Amino acid sequence: MENAILLSGISVDDFMHKVRQTVVETIHAEKEAAPPKQSNPNYLTRLEVAERLNISLPTLNEYTKRGIVPAYRIGARVLYKESDINNSLNQIRVK
Repeated sequence: MENAILLSGISVDDFMHKVRQTVVETIHAEKEAAPPKQSNPNYLTRLEVAERLNISLPTLNEYTKRGIVPAYRIGARVLYKESDINNSLNQIRVK
């Protein structure tokens, strides 16, 4: 009987309950100990956004001025969050 564990004085149900309880406590302890995930947004340049949307740079500039595509200025650079670009795209529903 290799790798056999013999238990006496405890029922199978009690043993399984203790194992489940230990696993749940361990998972909760790991979640509390782990630092919260910080999602760093992926920033894109004007050229990358224009290429991704298949539009020209002047068109992108116009969309930015109108507020259709939100932009962020860092010094002289204008950057766009990838998530904002994806959210700016609207699905057209065809009847």
